Amino acid sequence: MARPFILTFAVGACATVGAARSSVLAGAEDTIQRTLHWSGAGERTLEVSNVNGSIHVIGDDRQDVEMTAYRTIDTKGRDGFGETRRNIRLDATESTDTVRICADAERCSCDTGDRWPRLWWRDWDSVNVDFTLRVPRNTRLRLCTINHGAVTVERVEGDFDVSNVNGRIEMIGIRGSGRATTVNGPVHATFATNPKAPSSSSSTARRNLR
Repeated sequence: MARPFILTFAVGACATVGAARSSVLAGAEDTIQRTLHWSGAGERTLEVSNVNGSIHVIGDDRQDVEMTAYRTIDTKGRDGFGETRRNIRLDATESTDTVRICADAERCSCDTGDRWPRLWWRDWDSVNVDFTLRVPRNTRLRLCTINHGAVTVERVEGDFDVSNVNGRIEMIGIRGSGRATTVNGPVHATFATNPKAPSSSSSTARRNLR
């Protein structure tokens, strides 16, 4: 059975965002660190669904998922931080074979067809979440983001389905096979070994999968 968590952030004032994070104006910043687990011993998948911000996944010698998330809310001078926090809540779900992390608990999907109701886009215009995750090397990945960040995968050996819209995709020392697509940005991937199944990339800006 999946176990959901609504992740609550500790809030602190912040004037700028560090160089490793997406460059958006900062009104307030949250940070959360959490260790997540699969309850089964079989094949394991990590799914991360984001809208604004980066996703960085690193393969490591471990049996769990170590997550750090940085969330920045630019209130643009408005007294809207509390309202935005109520409307957009980061959550994670653990199950037998999947750890699923969503930048917005109410709208969590890497299928773009159902992600863009007009009424909530104004909230996401001011929210940025940058994820860093350390995972077992053989983890299968399903990752997606839209704006203000890259998707980066290092030393992961599982299969992958990775998508971005306005940003780059970079995959370094991977061993799995799968799909990497973006619209406005380059795709660059280096394989430690030849993929065992057909793999593809696409970008209107540049294509480079080797």
